[in-house]
Amino acid sequence: MTATPSASPARPPVKTPPSLRGAIAGLGFGCFGSLLCLSGSINLASLVMTELELLREGKIAEGVILNRHKESGEEGETYRVEYQLGPLLKEKASPALHRNQAALDRDTYSSSRRRSKVLIRYLPAAPEINRLDGQQPLIGYLVALPFFGLFFALSFVIVVTSLQNLHDVLLLACRGRQVTAQVIARWEEDYGEGTRRCVSYRFEANPSRRFVHYAAEDNDTAYHKLSVNDHVMVRFVPDRPEICRLKL
Repeated sequence: MTATPSASPARPPVKTPPSLRGAIAGLGFGCFGSLLCLSGSINLASLVMTELELLREGKIAEGVILNRHKESGEEGETYRVEYQLGPLLKEKASPALHRNQAALDRDTYSSSRRRSKVLIRYLPAAPEINRLDGQQPLIGYLVALPFFGLFFALSFVIVVTSLQNLHDVLLLACRGRQVTAQVIARWEEDYGEGTRRCVSYRFEANPSRRFVHYAAEDNDTAYHKLSVNDHVMVRFVPDRPEICRLKL
């Protein structure tokens, strides 16, 4: 494989140097995000199937509100009611009636009263599966699907990037060699919400052919320790000199 030098030696593309710690952290975060997304998707799919079954086979019956709950948190106030499927019976011999909870908006919550009647949609074959008839959760479930897809895509990108980083770390460890590099520039630039400190340098990747490779790192330590024209050791892969890292 024949490597080619950067088209702009004075300011080559800035890369983050391969790091075992970064690769492992990225893999951990990406795998955790993927598993979390998978678990959420399975749960969401179950909710969608249940709601479709309620819409297709559900029956309407009267129920009664048992309790009202209002909670305050960092995201504001939440409103919930506890309801019971069927009338409010006092006989001890009466069969157990199914109870559930539902989140409401402020206006609906304000108009709800204890022991007031409500309409409940339930499955005759499994009455414990029920909800207030006025609610339409399927729309919310469908809106959430793209967010799960986006989160999974981001997690997948992190996993792929981390695997590439790990591959570069292993190449440097197994096949890398060290030579002396010369610092040619150092600068700061805005990056996202912060500032990254960069150092560019050059080194002879193939002395017999006088091939000089130019590279730049996002490296805070090198930025503070090195000055222009300083010499420093660099480790690189001979047939892929773009995989390199300063040795400080």
